[in-house]
Amino acid sequence: MATPAQNPEIQLGLGARPQGNAVALFGANIFVIGADGNSDMQQSLYNTGVGFTASGLGNKESWSDSPLTLKNGFAPQTTGGCALAIQSGTIPALYLFWNQSKLWKDSSCGIMVTSLNDVTPPPAGSSSAPTANWLTTFLLCDENGLNVNLPEGACVTAVSLGSEAFLVGYMQSLPTQPGKLTDWATVALYYVADQQPGKTFATSEGVFGIWPARVASELALNPAQVGAMLPPVAGRSGVSLDSLISIAVTPQVSGAGVSSNDLALDLVMFMTVTTADSKGSDQQQFQVAVTCPLDATGSPAAGQPTLAWSSPATTKSPLTILPDPAGRIIACGSSITNVKNEGNALLVETFATYGPLAYAGQTMLPASSADTSTPPSMMFIVDTNNATASQPAPNSDGTGTMTTTSYPLLQLLFYGETTVAQVQPFGTAEVISDYANMSLNTANQGPAVAVTGIIDGPIPLPDANIINWQFESTVNDLGSVIYGTSEGITAQGQQSWNVGASFTANGKIGISAGDESLGDGGEAGIAWNASVSGGYTRNWSSSTSATFTLPWQQTSVANVDHTSMVGLGIVQYGSVFAAPSSISITNLKFLDANGNMISDGTQNAAIAAPQAPIFAAISAYVGQSAQVMYVPFLVTPGDLMTYTIDGTRADGTPCGINATMAALTGDAIPDYFDTVIWPAAFDFGAASGGPSQKYLAFSWSLSGVTGGGFTALKSSMNSGSWNVEASLAAGCYWDDKAGLPLLGGIQTSGSIMIGGTGGYSNTTTDTTTQQWGVSLQPFGTSPPWGPPNWGTLPDSAKAAINPAWESSVIASYRFVLFLLPDPRPGDASDLSPGYWVQELLKYGNTNAATVNPNVSLPNNLDPGSGAWKIVYVVLEVQTYEDLNNGTYTYKYTDPKGRFS
Repeated sequence: MATPAQNPEIQLGLGARPQGNAVALFGANIFVIGADGNSDMQQSLYNTGVGFTASGLGNKESWSDSPLTLKNGFAPQTTGGCALAIQSGTIPALYLFWNQSKLWKDSSCGIMVTSLNDVTPPPAGSSSAPTANWLTTFLLCDENGLNVNLPEGACVTAVSLGSEAFLVGYMQSLPTQPGKLTDWATVALYYVADQQPGKTFATSEGVFGIWPARVASELALNPAQVGAMLPPVAGRSGVSLDSLISIAVTPQVSGAGVSSNDLALDLVMFMTVTTADSKGSDQQQFQVAVTCPLDATGSPAAGQPTLAWSSPATTKSPLTILPDPAGRIIACGSSITNVKNEGNALLVETFATYGPLAYAGQTMLPASSADTSTPPSMMFIVDTNNATASQPAPNSDGTGTMTTTSYPLLQLLFYGETTVAQVQPFGTAEVISDYANMSLNTANQGPAVAVTGIIDGPIPLPDANIINWQFESTVNDLGSVIYGTSEGITAQGQQSWNVGASFTANGKIGISAGDESLGDGGEAGIAWNASVSGGYTRNWSSSTSATFTLPWQQTSVANVDHTSMVGLGIVQYGSVFAAPSSISITNLKFLDANGNMISDGTQNAAIAAPQAPIFAAISAYVGQSAQVMYVPFLVTPGDLMTYTIDGTRADGTPCGINATMAALTGDAIPDYFDTVIWPAAFDFGAASGGPSQKYLAFSWSLSGVTGGGFTALKSSMNSGSWNVEASLAAGCYWDDKAGLPLLGGIQTSGSIMIGGTGGYSNTTTDTTTQQWGVSLQPFGTSPPWGPPNWGTLPDSAKAAINPAWESSVIASYRFVLFLLPDPRPGDASDLSPGYWVQELLKYGNTNAATVNPNVSLPNNLDPGSGAWKIVYVVLEVQTYEDLNNGTYTYKYTDPKGRFS
């Protein structure tokens, strides 16, 4: 048992808090909240701008102390311990849970919760305290919406499951037979979305909304069940549980072989069970650790609780736990009882999580104020202000340079009835950026390229107006769609490491994350970037890259006889834009305070004996795009009727977009426009701050053209994505090169899946394009676009036209342009990311042999890529005959009034 030199205790001046404190770092403040000797809850805030030194923490001017007062003047009270847990997400929130004393008329207690999003700092130069802006208070209920009654003195603990939910633990006494109460250690799942402020209970403290637990999400263990997990002793069983159950959530390596580094998300519960003989005598206390896997929703209810560790109670206080930065479980207790003269000491025990939870050692910290049963609390700090970076050095695969940034890690401990603190050096986190770079290859066609954009052919132009027209040049652009940006930025692959929880690749970890098209967390169903009490997020790495700065152009070129320059029809090619893609590996290494390795992404996990899961980050990069041709499958360039929604030939044969896609999909999508195009379309009107308009409108007639471009300098669009796991699942593989780099301790060869298995989430880079625009115009021409005009004005058309052409040559038509962003989970389209690329790969060669020369898609398009797409829909068509007769060859009825 190691005993380091004593660090001076830091006197915080917070007063008596006999049940201990809940602590958390949220924003710029450390929160320390607990009940005083009168059971009134007190809050203390420390501004971290002062630093984490003993002198800074011991400066009473840096702390603000006040009674906790919530909305409507409600002053909460408790005789048990409370809990703080951080909800991550776009707007993080700090949640406070406690067992409210005498909440009901029968004087029983109940669990309450409140939250805040921010703290208002005092005015500059003011001596006033910052204001914690606590929001609505809720009453926690069971899955049936009934109050959870707790005894006086019962503690509440909680842990966050990212942005969506919390696990809440408490000790409950319930009647199991007349006149006898049985202790139950209970953990239940609470989703933030289930809060019901409009459904209220009237209590002794006021009227509060309810927050029910998820149905069938509760795990409950009684003393007999916990005692039965201990090594059997004849005639003995568990008879009671202590008032505190301490819980945490951590990734644990759980594959068939530990070298796999496969991750599962596990609930860890520490508690104290009292055993006795059959008469209830000869009582003995044991401190135990029980683990239980969480299912896809975050619930422990279906899991099998397993005893991971037990020991005769060695501390006067219960053990409290928290994951350390590397993902190990750290337990701490006050007043060591099994070692002579160590009553004034803290016991810190370490449990490895590489494999089943396992005891890994302990340390005693001299602490003169620790001779108490008050449970300690702790947090871990990444000291970013004192980070050091190495000089760049050649990376592991010779593709660039890598840099190692070292972050000191600190452990803050709060203990004693009057709350003192210690700061202990805890080790180092080393972030090795650009450790290696890898590209994907197709099975037979070399490096894979990611599709970044699709333009579905030339704009609608009638062949009838081009054939036999006498052109003056062999190069005739009749209308180009321009898609471009003045500045395109790709925000890619940001990784976060949650101190007190785990590192996550791209925001998720866990149980077979699956395809991210299934939503936040994929098959796991919930974001597994779990934060815990005391946790806070440090962004290790992110990368940005320019995507393109020049316009992309899809021309609509008339094909002419090079001798006579007489028109032959429209060139029938669309455009696919594709770019090389690669990933950069960032490996993480954790060292303890003595420099011993805890986990190291640069070492082989099979031989390095890590104590915690090995983590790595990957940043995806999609490079400069090139343009390749393909023959559209949705429409037939030159034939306006194929661009319509529901057009038919003269004989009644359907020929529009809906009919085409119904045929291609075997009638799986009979109404392609209403179910795919319209819900997926970008809203140009809303993006400009006006009413909704999901298209750009254009018209052409004998008298001129109408239409316009769109430039949105302040709007953004999901223009692309790259899902590495989908690419690999479709047969792509990593570079086959000597000295393959280690990604989180796993050799990156063959078809390693960076997601699901292997301990990583899906690697998806999402591109948000800003300062972009769409327009229709050939460069430097007038009129700007359109087919040859076979007449001058409507009233002279009849005289100017050959009667043989009157029923085919177009005199007027109207069409709209739709921009279809790469779909995102939860958007109105209900399509998966990469949908347009998957559609392209499935149908893109349907018409490849109908043109001369034949044009097939490249064989190395990455099936895991996602892109935007531009399509056109014709709404009206009039021939010269129609114009003279006041009729239409086609006119969309517009039953929903979308184009009026």
